[in-house]
Amino acid sequence: MLSLQVRRAWVPALSLRATGVVVRTIYPEVPPRVEYALTDLGRELLPVLDDLHAWGERQADFNSASR
Repeated sequence: MLSLQVRRAWVPALSLRATGVVVRTIYPEVPPRVEYALTDLGRELLPVLDDLHAWGERQADFNSASR
């Protein structure tokens, strides 16, 4: 059974793969190696994620200033 920590990382990765945002590449090596990369669709999300990150930073600054 997967540990809770591994499952928390694994479930969103499956969703991102299923929606075509990321692609997974498995390499036939020992130890096993798996890489995830953004697809063209995923790269289209980068400006949105940058804006969301900036918003979060502003909120953190606002919340720390109001204390």
